[in-house]
Amino acid sequence: MHDEVVEALVSIAQNGIPASGAAWITDVGTEVFLRYFDEEILLGLISAGCSTCRFFEAVYGAGKTHLLDLIGRLARNRGFAVVRTDLSQVVSLSDWKLVAKHALENITLAGDLGTIRSLPRILRSFGQLGVLHPDGLRGVRLSHVGFSNAILLAVEDRFRSDEARELVHRYLMGERVGVGQLQRFGVHGVTEPLSERNAEQVLSTISNALVALGLPGVVLMFDENEHSFLTQSEYVSRKVQTSANLIRRLIDACAMGDLRGVLVVFAVLPGFLRRCAHAYQALGQRLERPDRGEDALAWRWPVVDVSDLCGDMSEERFADRAIGRMYDLANTNGFAPSDLRAEMSREARRVLESHASSGFRRPLMKVLAEIALRGVKT
Repeated sequence: MHDEVVEALVSIAQNGIPASGAAWITDVGTEVFLRYFDEEILLGLISAGCSTCRFFEAVYGAGKTHLLDLIGRLARNRGFAVVRTDLSQVVSLSDWKLVAKHALENITLAGDLGTIRSLPRILRSFGQLGVLHPDGLRGVRLSHVGFSNAILLAVEDRFRSDEARELVHRYLMGERVGVGQLQRFGVHGVTEPLSERNAEQVLSTISNALVALGLPGVVLMFDENEHSFLTQSEYVSRKVQTSANLIRRLIDACAMGDLRGVLVVFAVLPGFLRRCAHAYQALGQRLERPDRGEDALAWRWPVVDVSDLCGDMSEERFADRAIGRMYDLANTNGFAPSDLRAEMSREARRVLESHASSGFRRPLMKVLAEIALRGVKT
């Protein structure tokens, strides 16, 4: 535990955020929301075979990436498959093939063997353990027949040769493997590799197939690191229109039952909803929300401000709890200097004075981690 704490503190001190999977170590104020999300969304909704699309808005440094890390941990602990995509100019919603390939390569599932990454490795490893049940997929008609057949083959691991297995695994990683290549090694029914045209079908198929194989659900997380819908004029580019239309189709797929047992989470920057409405009116209508004034904690609404997840906790109250948390971590071995908490309080006041907005959390946690590390190392 000591090494894990130090690693988390070092990451926060350097980057303002903990290392992947370590957000729970320094989390402050979201306990009630996470309990609600675990019980009502993951267990009550997704595990029951329903799907939903959720949006969390926050300014830079206000905790949206931190929140995704916490949700991902909850989901993995419940046996969900999880894939997280950082949206930027490199991986954009306008290039759904690239998003789907990223998902095939980076989807994770935790179990007795640790956390396994990539679709073919998950299928083979958990298929051999008996966690995935091929009979659940037989006879289920999914939107991409070729990927459905390849998934069944990989789970059962019934190949005539190592070459056949390797080709199917490459296909399941989104590579362009030809039908002729596969048939030469006795693999039939695996057609139409990932392309721009079928990328949406591929993502839907792998999600629904994993649920049919027996997983309680799949979580697709998207973190907007750059303004995806930023426009300098009234003109809306085709790239933005394509992205907005895709989000609209994801929402509709969850609502209409085309996706089963799937949670789609977007962590987005402020202005996202307004720009969505400007780029694609139909999407804007689906994301409209009531004024926050009457019910600032309407967690059941599909769109939530990250700042609402801690209830009505003030900046000062958040800082006090963060100081307590960081001091306790520094004092794990009982050797933290007695004046460490006072130093944290002084620096916390300075951060709050210079960050008069909800973006204070990242710089606050960064400076507290820097101080805490001195206590840990003492």
